[in-house]
Amino acid sequence: MAMQSYDWAQIARNPKYLELKQKKRRFLFSLWFGSSVSPNMTYPQKIANDARKVITTLEKKQADGAVLSEKDVAALKKARHDFARNDGGVSMVGLKEPWFPLKNPAIVSLPMGLLAAIICTLLFRDKRAEEMFDEIEVRQITGLGISKAADH
Repeated sequence: MAMQSYDWAQIARNPKYLELKQKKRRFLFSLWFGSSVSPNMTYPQKIANDARKVITTLEKKQADGAVLSEKDVAALKKARHDFARNDGGVSMVGLKEPWFPLKNPAIVSLPMGLLAAIICTLLFRDKRAEEMFDEIEVRQITGLGISKAADH
């Protein structure tokens, strides 16, 4: 029995295939963004505020007459650098601070990302897929239209 051959290049140029591929990319990108980017995002203003606390603490220690250890001097130098570099900065999406003051915002952002992906999928339905649903369901349950096993 001869196997049916397909022109994969022609399929790849088909407008319906390209539309489906674009929808899949949007869905996967929104899922990726919601689950991985948000929890790992850095907030420059938070870094600057933390550095300011270190600077204030160590400068107060110095003003009280204490001699700073090498470790404290290195921490003060790093804190000053971090403060100068991050003061007034925003995250990669323009936020000064996280929306959710949680240690791990993935608890909120993951379900929100998944919900957004589901809503977008439901809002922008594929008419052809809806038309084919009955045919696919019948073929799945009854096995009609399946090909015979191939000899290998």
